[in-house]
Amino acid sequence: MKIKIIFRFTRENRNSIAYLLGALENRGFTNDIILSEDIINDVVTFSDRKIIVLYSLMATQIPNLYYEVKDLYSLKKKYDIVLVAGGPYPSGDPTGAIKMGFDYVVLGEGEDTLPKLLLRLIHEKSVEDINGIAFRDNDRILIKPNLTPVDLNAYPPCSDRFRLHPPIEISRGCTYRCKYCQVPRLFLGGVRHRSIDYIVKYARHYARMGIRDLRFIAPNGFGYGSRDGKSPAPKSLEKLLRALKEIKDIRIFLGTFPSEVRPDFVTREILDIISKYVSNRRIVIGVQTGSNRLLSYINRDHTVEDCYRAAEIVLEYGFTPYLDFLFGLPTENEEDIDRTIEVIKDFINMGAIIRGHTFIPLPGTPFENSPPGRVHPKLKKFLERMIGKGVIKGEWRQQEKLAHDVVKVLKMIRDS
Repeated sequence: MKIKIIFRFTRENRNSIAYLLGALENRGFTNDIILSEDIINDVVTFSDRKIIVLYSLMATQIPNLYYEVKDLYSLKKKYDIVLVAGGPYPSGDPTGAIKMGFDYVVLGEGEDTLPKLLLRLIHEKSVEDINGIAFRDNDRILIKPNLTPVDLNAYPPCSDRFRLHPPIEISRGCTYRCKYCQVPRLFLGGVRHRSIDYIVKYARHYARMGIRDLRFIAPNGFGYGSRDGKSPAPKSLEKLLRALKEIKDIRIFLGTFPSEVRPDFVTREILDIISKYVSNRRIVIGVQTGSNRLLSYINRDHTVEDCYRAAEIVLEYGFTPYLDFLFGLPTENEEDIDRTIEVIKDFINMGAIIRGHTFIPLPGTPFENSPPGRVHPKLKKFLERMIGKGVIKGEWRQQEKLAHDVVKVLKMIRDS
C-alpha cells in the first residue's frame, strides 16, 4: 500500500516538527514524509494513497486551524485519511481534539510514541497496547497516558533532510506549578537535562551546517543541570558553556528567547559565569505581575522583591533586563493593577524594557476554565503611553483578542 505522511507546517510549530522529524528519521521514516503549508490541496494531490496527516498544535492556533481540520475530516468520506494531533493543545484536552475531528492524539512527549503509532497505522495493526495516545473506541474515548519519560539524548534535535535546525533544547519540564502554564503538566519527571556531550555534539553539527548563532530552548535558561529544578547548578552551567565556547566561530545566546529565566535563578554567581560566555546583551526574566498577592495565587513561588533584585544584578553586569508581564490573570483586581503599574514604572526608571502579554486560558491547566484575559482600561492607557517611549514591547493587544477567540472556539469544540 502506498503511504504519504504529511506534516501540517506553520511558523508556530516549526520547532516541534523539527524534533519529531529528527525522531522519525532516526527510526528510518524518510521517503514518505512531506511538509505542507497547503494541506487541503496536498491531501487531494496524494489522494491515490493512504494519507496520514500530522498536526502539532498549540491552543493559540486553534482559531485559525479549526475549520481547516473540519474540512479535512469531511474529506475522509472520499479519501483514505488518518488525522493525528499532538502538542500542547491535544495533550491538554485530548477529548476536545478528538471531537474536533482527529482520529488519534499523541499525549505529551512524542519522540517515542509517534513512530510506534505510525508503524501500526501503516501496517494497519491495533494500537490498543500503545501508551501515550488517545483515540475513539466505538462510543468512548480511550486515554492512555505514557508514564515513561523520553530519553532526551536518544534523538536529534533537528532534521537535516528538511533543513530544520531549531534552537537546541537543553532542559525539559518544570518542577514549579504555575497555574497558567502547561509545561509542568505536559512532561513527566520534573525537570530533565540533555547531556553536555549531546548538546556539544549537535552544536558542532549546527556550526558545520553554517549556523553560527546558537540558541537554546529551556523553561529556565539558568537552570541547566539543576537536580531539583529549584536551585541553580553553577558548576554544570559553566561546564556546558565552556564546552560550547570551544567551538570555533559560534556565538552563544542563553537567557534570552527561547531560554528565558526565573528571577530567583539570577544570582551574581550565575552572572559571573554567563557574562564570560554569552553574546546576548539582554536577559529576559519572567516577572508576570507586580502584585505579591497575585504571584502567590498563581503559584509563581517568587516575590516582586526577587524581581527587583534580579533586575539590579542583570544591570550591574552590563545586560539589559527584559521583563515579562502577564496581564489579565484570574482574580486580578484594581489593587493588583495599581501595584503592577508602579512596579513597571520602577523597572523602566532602572533601565529595563517591559514585554507585555495577555493571559490565555490553556487546556490542562488549573486556569483552563477561566475567562479570557482582559487588560484593564487603566493599565491599557498606561501601556499605550509607554509604548511611545520605546520601553514597552510585546503582543498584549493582539493576545487580548486571541484569548477571546481561543476560549470561544474551545467552548464550541467541547460543546459539540
